[in-house]
Amino acid sequence: AHAAALRIDVSEVFGLGSGSTVNCLIESLAEQRSDIKGVVPASEETARLLKKHGIPVVDLNDVGTLSQYIDGADEVDHDLCCIKGRGAAMTNERVVCAASKKFICMIDESKYVDVLGSDAPVPIEVLVSAKSYISRQIVALGGSPVLRVGALTDSNHMIIDAYHLSLQDPVATEKALNNIPGVVGHGLFATQRPNVVMIGTSQGVKEKTQ
Repeated sequence: AHAAALRIDVSEVFGLGSGSTVNCLIESLAEQRSDIKGVVPASEETARLLKKHGIPVVDLNDVGTLSQYIDGADEVDHDLCCIKGRGAAMTNERVVCAASKKFICMIDESKYVDVLGSDAPVPIEVLVSAKSYISRQIVALGGSPVLRVGALTDSNHMIIDAYHLSLQDPVATEKALNNIPGVVGHGLFATQRPNVVMIGTSQGVKEKTQ
């Protein structure tokens, strides 16, 4: 997060995701940079923390294409496909990411994996009325759906965590999830891969690029 804060072009409005690593990044930005033009947050939590530090918050509807989008991930494979959404903001994160020219992802080395799904489920944001139907479709795809009890997204949708999905071909699984009616969004980022992954290791920050 500290290294990412130094490389961001703060003279242009950029996007930020959500989660513990992004929270650390915001702290670093507040300490190191005083000339931030504006940030489009992907969650209400991120917006609150930005405002707390006096960093200008910008609505995505009020800007055009963003220069950069910076976020963490739950897992990243060697092709830079990601699972995101442990913090329940994956749909808004996808929108802000799509509006950005460049996606920078920050992880520690424990999250850089050979095959996605080894530790993290795929979070799926669903319409309340469709949660049972979608759960059956996840089972049909070979997954094990678990409702995240008590969790709602910023848009007041429920979250189903899909364990054991086949992720040998993340792009195909992403398309299958996209085709389920009632799915609002999900955390499998296979077609929207980061341009750069910054990996925190005991030997310093390493980078992987597409």
